Amino acid sequence: MAEQLENKASEAEKLGEQNIGLQSRISELEIMLEKREKEIFILTKKLEDDNSESLSGTKNLTAQENNLLSEKETLQAEKALLKENFTFEGDEASNQVQRLMDEVNTLQQQLESLHI
Repeated sequence: MAEQLENKASEAEKLGEQNIGLQSRISELEIMLEKREKEIFILTKKLEDDNSESLSGTKNLTAQENNLLSEKETLQAEKALLKENFTFEGDEASNQVQRLMDEVNTLQQQLESLHI
């Protein structure tokens, strides 16, 4: 019986040591878990910030694109108007040159008729 008690005491001591070792391991794992949770939080925050920056950048680029497209349309309309005005003024200049040539011819004829 004394031997059984000694065995039980020895077994209880071993189990106590194992329990202390397991408690120590649990504490280590809890510290590692807490560290990982902090890392995950930091990475999640960084990802959210990066996504927010990307979205903001995309919105800015889209706004720039829309502004450039609007400016392009305005410039194309202005170009068409200038081309139309240029054509009209060219025709007007040609007509004016023709009128002046006709006037010169008329004046030359009048001058020649005075010399006869």
